[in-house]
Amino acid sequence: MKKRLLTRQVAGAVAGLSLSCVLCSAAQADEEGEIRVGGYLRGYAGWNLDDPQELSGNDRGRLSMLRGQAYIEADSKGPRLQWKIAGRAVREARTDYLSDLQDLERSRGAFANPGFNVTDIYNSAQIREAWVQFQPTENLNVKFGRQQVVWGETDIFQALDVIHGYDNTWAPLLEEPDETRKPLILLNTTLSVPEADGSLQLVIRPGWDEGKYIGSTFDLYGGRGRTAGYKGASSVYGNGFDYHHPEGNKDDVTYALRWKGLAAGVNYHLSYVKAPYTRNVIANSVYAPYVKAPTPTSPTGLLNWIFPTVDVFGTGANGYVQSIDTVLSGELVYTRGEPFNVGSVPSASPNCLGAMGGVADFTSFSGLCGVKRKNTVMTMVRAEKTFQTMDLLSTSGPLSVSAQLFNTRVLGLRDEEDLVQSIGYPDRVKHDTTLGTLVVRAPFNGDKLGTTLALGRDFSNRGTFMALALDQELGAHWRLRAEADLFWSKESDIAMKDVQGVGVIPVGNAAGLPGVLGRNDRFYLRATYQF
Repeated sequence: MKKRLLTRQVAGAVAGLSLSCVLCSAAQADEEGEIRVGGYLRGYAGWNLDDPQELSGNDRGRLSMLRGQAYIEADSKGPRLQWKIAGRAVREARTDYLSDLQDLERSRGAFANPGFNVTDIYNSAQIREAWVQFQPTENLNVKFGRQQVVWGETDIFQALDVIHGYDNTWAPLLEEPDETRKPLILLNTTLSVPEADGSLQLVIRPGWDEGKYIGSTFDLYGGRGRTAGYKGASSVYGNGFDYHHPEGNKDDVTYALRWKGLAAGVNYHLSYVKAPYTRNVIANSVYAPYVKAPTPTSPTGLLNWIFPTVDVFGTGANGYVQSIDTVLSGELVYTRGEPFNVGSVPSASPNCLGAMGGVADFTSFSGLCGVKRKNTVMTMVRAEKTFQTMDLLSTSGPLSVSAQLFNTRVLGLRDEEDLVQSIGYPDRVKHDTTLGTLVVRAPFNGDKLGTTLALGRDFSNRGTFMALALDQELGAHWRLRAEADLFWSKESDIAMKDVQGVGVIPVGNAAGLPGVLGRNDRFYLRATYQF
């Protein structure tokens, strides 16, 4: 307790010193650098393009998002000291569709969440950035405060960009990662080594972040972004989060180290990250506690959500190949101790659920038989090429194409370990999971109209997704976007079923990203005023 109190006192002192530096810098703006203020006002509207199965009636075409967002930032980039502070406020309207999901969650019998307010999932006000930066020597840069550190060479999916988690509750597929990445309080230092054509970066998270910033946030609450079969159902109410689990305590210090260099015209990196797991949600179940018994917050609770710490080792390289006029890149990422939930239902052999584990209608109880760590290897290769399409397609600039191929191998996986891909679904983890993505971008009308097509294929789970976006620039301030996100899967057959003694629950399979996001097709409009 004394150690924790001392840590908080030191944190307060450093935070106070940082704020003093910011105020001092502001006062000396004329001497150190100009203070710039900017931001945007943004509105979103989104409509269902498919009929989610949780509600009766046809919900295709219903308004499912009406969102207002305001962002403001101020910064100064003086020669001796730089700083930035940025905040974002969000409010969403309770559309009729969201209201129906709210009513459904409030009326789920023994599992009802009577105080559920669906807009609580989305409404927020937060500091997105608050940092100071200085250069104590010519080759050393020090940056401290709430910030984002972006690593990795991938689009759409993250191979090594795992220092931060992401907020996956609300955004379209092509939303800018800076909007969904969860900022952290970090000490970020970079030492340039000109003699070796490289730099060494050390990032330390002192453990001062609130729990909501740890790991990735998925819609476990029952909103529009909930996975197939679970909209209008909360997996948080009665369960809760354990941010102080022995395998992942938010107050523990975590860190990352990276060497980046240039050799023979090829950019390369060697990286290590020790951080909370971000790729999936992990449950600590009362049926098979993992290291520590969970403490649900109600008699109907079955688990706590936890964020185990993992060790991630990565290397990558990219370079231009003149003979094919293409930029080639690749990454190899080894994760030591990646966590998976255990127990598919129905199970052919006895598991921790007893007789319930063999009931075909209880697929939603999959994953409640513990946590198993496995070592994994993810490989990524990517090719980026531009094509001169100005005459052929009347583009205003070259068309760019980026193709990526990912493969994740679970080392030493045995069928009897019965690991599941996602809790709540019986689909087992595969030895190898292979995904491919293709992103095509083309500018038109003097680069004022941008088009983006993103295609993804989960070859292992027979699923496909597509996102198509149009971006229009109108003058100096206005930006408009239209986007459609679509999902198809041959491994998703979720149906809502009224099971005696339990109520209406989802029954069936959903494998891979396109499977769990089945029937989440949407069309979005976004308008932004920049200032």
